[in-house]
Amino acid sequence: ESNESFDFDIKQTGLYKKAQDIEKKSRDFYLKKANEVEEKHQKELFLKLADEEKKHYLLLDNIIEFVSMPETWLENAEFFHFEEY
Repeated sequence: ESNESFDFDIKQTGLYKKAQDIEKKSRDFYLKKANEVEEKHQKELFLKLADEEKKHYLLLDNIIEFVSMPETWLENAEFFHFEEY
């Protein structure tokens, strides 16, 4: 057992939050485009892309949670931290 401690840079979470903002804007863009097109396959493609951006956002959310509270996150490893795809 190690008594070593780690100091996590809080600024790192700011970078992940900025990335989340970009993912949200991308998702909003694809949802808007999906509403603008008439053709079914185009609409499906835009919705699929929007769904991928949502997954990226949620992944970043988990990274932020881990970086912010690594001890708690690892202690609760029996809990599933990610949504099913």
